[in-house]
Amino acid sequence: MGREYEIRMLWVEGPLSYVEVLCAKSFLDAGHHVKLYHYKDVQNVPEGVELVNGDSMLS
Repeated sequence: MGREYEIRMLWVEGPLSYVEVLCAKSFLDAGHHVKLYHYKDVQNVPEGVELVNGDSMLS
C-alpha cells in the first residue's frame, strides 16, 4: 500500500464545484487525510473532509 499524505486545499467561499468535489473524494478514496481551508461558508463539502478556517494559517 502507498504512503498516506495530508492533502490541503483552499476554497475562499461558496459551493465547491463538481470538479473540486471529485478531487476531494478521490483523495479520500485513496486513503489520504484532506483538509479544506476556507474563509467564509463553503457548501458541497464531501463527508470526511476536515474544514479549517484559513485564518489559522496566518497566525
